[in-house]
Amino acid sequence: MSTSQQAEMQIEKFQKLKENTFALFIRFFFSYFFIFIYSINISKCFDK
Repeated sequence: MSTSQQAEMQIEKFQKLKENTFALFIRFFFSYFFIFIYSINISKCFDK
């Protein structure tokens, strides 16, 4: 196994990690966003 092959593997691993992190971030963002909207709607209902 040459060093260039190892470097390529490391880069691939990093790319995958980045994609997974991004996907997790998006998921968290959307869940918080929905909770936020939901709580605003609930507070509007209580205001009436």
